[in-house]
Amino acid sequence: MVNKLRSLAMATIALCLLSQSAWAEERIFVRQTQPQNQQQRTSDRVISITGVQLNPTETGLEIALQTAIGEAEQLQISNRTQENTYIAEIPNAQLQLPSGKPFRQENPIKGIREILIANSDRNTIRVSVLGETTAPQVELFDSDEGLIFALTPPLQREAQRSQIISVTGVQLNPTETGIELILQTPSGVAEQLQPNNLSSGNNFIVNIPNAQLQLPSRKPFRQENPTRGISEISATNFDANTIRVMAIGETALPQVELFDSNEGLIFGFTPPPPSLSPLQRGTQRSQEGQIVTIDRVQLNPTETGFEIVLLTPTGDAQNLRVVNISEGNNFIAEIPNAQINLPNTQPFRRENPIEGVSEVTVINQNENTVRVLVIGEDKQPTVELFDSEEGLIFSAQSEASESAQGEEDIELVVTGEQDGYRVPDTSTATRTDTPIRDIPQSIQVIPRQVLEDQKTTRLREALRNVSGVSEAFNFGGTTDSFIIRGFAQFNTLRDGFRIGQGGRETANLERIEVLKGPASVLYGNLEPGGVVNLVTKKPLSEPYYFAEFQAGNYDSYRGSLDFQGRSIQKKMHSID
Repeated sequence: MVNKLRSLAMATIALCLLSQSAWAEERIFVRQTQPQNQQQRTSDRVISITGVQLNPTETGLEIALQTAIGEAEQLQISNRTQENTYIAEIPNAQLQLPSGKPFRQENPIKGIREILIANSDRNTIRVSVLGETTAPQVELFDSDEGLIFALTPPLQREAQRSQIISVTGVQLNPTETGIELILQTPSGVAEQLQPNNLSSGNNFIVNIPNAQLQLPSRKPFRQENPTRGISEISATNFDANTIRVMAIGETALPQVELFDSNEGLIFGFTPPPPSLSPLQRGTQRSQEGQIVTIDRVQLNPTETGFEIVLLTPTGDAQNLRVVNISEGNNFIAEIPNAQINLPNTQPFRRENPIEGVSEVTVINQNENTVRVLVIGEDKQPTVELFDSEEGLIFSAQSEASESAQGEEDIELVVTGEQDGYRVPDTSTATRTDTPIRDIPQSIQVIPRQVLEDQKTTRLREALRNVSGVSEAFNFGGTTDSFIIRGFAQFNTLRDGFRIGQGGRETANLERIEVLKGPASVLYGNLEPGGVVNLVTKKPLSEPYYFAEFQAGNYDSYRGSLDFQGRSIQKKMHSID
């Protein structure tokens, strides 16, 4: 049976098999190991699960336990398998559904008989998934929405198991944060491995079914003291079709992240932090237990509603932690390690500050906790949290501002810069200006910008940019003839009309279009390799004057003039 253990006190491995059409093939993992001091701060707070969703996936089903944003990563999960049932217990959490009842779903998918989520006691949630024949495979993730259990039924899992994967090599490489262990497999098969986390105490233990270690030495892999904080790492064959990977931490469980690559399966180990001395632990506890005093409370109007400012001494606001326990129409936030000490020694209370909010209160809930309460008339107000040098700020929006924002039209302006090398239309293939993307023939265009950037003066120099075109018999550079797709082409077009052979200048050209293949017969009796069409400059609506002189080696001199303007009869003309 596949059993995935995850907890905040251990490293978590979550492998996500991407479909064959995915752009990248990599494993997604969830980190559930928190620093020890953070666990001490959050272990005494109960997190509310306000909703449960079942969503179908490609491999089975996922259960989403909805929490407030950012709280899912604080949950600790301990799980086990009992016969054909997967059981997970979540301490410091409570199920608070609108119905007030446990969540139950029978036969959600083939292979799973029942899913049950209920409160086992005052601060623990139990998730039970009953398989039809064996326990389903479960992978755990956290997201902004909450905690997600990804279920793969036994039938689907058995279909994925077809062969034993050989691990032919083991590498141990140092990294910036610790070390990485690579189990080398044939290319593309690492994603089929399904590690099961069995960690306990300071030992990180993973079993990998359907795999065997087949090293050249025919011995298990073992390395002592590979890095600070880890006393030993080993990879051995646990049985005839299972590999066990073990990392023993010196003082605590090492943090582990899992990836797969073309080389194989990669375990990234980060050793646990060094233990604190008694003096350091005492200082840490004193800092955590420090009470922050709130001297004043201000209620200021804003463009979208109002803001509640809890004024504290400079720099103390960032030490405050806000716990959201909202329910119904009431926004409720509790701030531990804080106390209100107003000049009048009375709680702060304001009635009907804006439309849609009936009351705002800020009071001392107990000796070291402040409660902020915003009561909505019809629904729970939208409140955002900020901290500044003055103190902690709760920004609330009125219903009118929310509806105005929802109805406001959004204007999206996209400003692009055209690529000078890109020519969207051509006329050679169809004798009409047609977008290149709509032309079924093979056509390549050399725009004026390329000619100018390359300082190209001859046609044969420009055609070096075109694939499938090479220079033919040019009689010492006096004529232009080319071989297009293996066929000698002695006819060139100017604006769609044939012209004789000769050295062609590029001064009066707007672009050069090369039509490849037998479509060249569109212009008469031509070779099936293709044809070159020279598109000359078009007159402009405004006067334009340009002069250029070039000098080079071997007594090379070249001048060009480009005068354009209106004639007396107001007809456009061009002189090159």
